[in-house]
Amino acid sequence: MVDVRYDKSHHAGGTPEARIANRLRNSGEDAKPNVTTKQGESAQRVFHNIHHAGHYVDPSTAARESGPQEQRHHDTATHQTTSFTPQSR
Repeated sequence: MVDVRYDKSHHAGGTPEARIANRLRNSGEDAKPNVTTKQGESAQRVFHNIHHAGHYVDPSTAARESGPQEQRHHDTATHQTTSFTPQSR
């Protein structure tokens, strides 16, 4: 019988169970997301790490409400007028 040994100082863990748990963890949790969702329970599960606008270290970069000036700019930038007139053949 073959004796399988694991390196106890391995970064993923010294046991098979620890290495499997390390592979199945949420790889984005270290980035400090604002919201984390998980879909599924098997090895094919998916984690979604959602970061709100701005940087978590500098709160001054957070998303802010738009004022009337920004709203007017948005309205004029997204308003489209069409003057299409079908031509007869």
